[in-house]
Amino acid sequence: DFDVIQLEKISNGNALLLLMWQLLHKCGLPNNFDIDDTVLLNFLQIVNGGYHPNPYHNSQHATNVLHFVQYVVDTGGMAHTIGMDACDHLAILLASVVHDYSHPGFNNKFHIRTSSYLAVLYNDMSVLENHSLAQVFQLCREPLYNIFASFSEEAFQTVRKSVIDMVLATNMEHHQHILTRFQARLGEPDPWCKKDDQRLAMECVLKLADAGDCCLPTRQYIHWATLQEMEFYSQGDAEKKVFGTSSPFMDRLQGRPHFAHGQLCFMKYVVTPLINAICRLLPRMRFVLQYLEKNQKMWIDIYGSKRSAGAKVDG
Repeated sequence: DFDVIQLEKISNGNALLLLMWQLLHKCGLPNNFDIDDTVLLNFLQIVNGGYHPNPYHNSQHATNVLHFVQYVVDTGGMAHTIGMDACDHLAILLASVVHDYSHPGFNNKFHIRTSSYLAVLYNDMSVLENHSLAQVFQLCREPLYNIFASFSEEAFQTVRKSVIDMVLATNMEHHQHILTRFQARLGEPDPWCKKDDQRLAMECVLKLADAGDCCLPTRQYIHWATLQEMEFYSQGDAEKKVFGTSSPFMDRLQGRPHFAHGQLCFMKYVVTPLINAICRLLPRMRFVLQYLEKNQKMWIDIYGSKRSAGAKVDG
């Protein structure tokens, strides 16, 4: 029920900064790693300001992802279930905050098809994810923003690798591979004490927070879906100018019914298998299945897209 939208309004666009500051101090992480408060504030200010005013991929989206992730870590029981330590907790919060930093508003496919500067720079591989990571870690080379200044070499490398792995995992191109690994690991009886296993679980939770708006209460989901639709159509318009046609679900002339069909497909083939897997690891999160079902039903009731509806959610 946390209202990210209202927080963004009353904080004058600083919701990401405020929430991250509060969560870090609530969890004692700045004290744990001896992070200077002035440097931390500088870092959060520049990251918050470095998100572009895109309809969807903006600092408000990052705030929503951050809140979702912290809820899963704490109330959802992930910290206890996989044995997260302070490095893990800091890493997943940082990954949430920076995962779309400096996102230009058009997706990887557009950049690759147009051979943009970023696509060439990152050799067409996880273009936007690599861009966000490189920009953030470059910031941290400056003393003004270096929140890692007091870290041991081991702690810094541990947090850095975890942040990189999690942000790269948000690239949907790798979704099925990551989900298949996670599902296979769930079938093993061993405790989640290995760092690779812990990172895999954290990757999947960040992926759900990033792509799982449909697991939120309907009022919130409609807000995010509307913003996503606006950004889709903006890219579709740009694609038409360059290529003559738009990517699937990005043609504004096809309108809301076509967008709804895309949402239902995404829920069925991407979100439902992922949330079902996460709920096997974290049973406390099963309550979000009701929101997923309600949001599927909403689109079906409005547009009658029964052929693309939903996937059966466990429970």
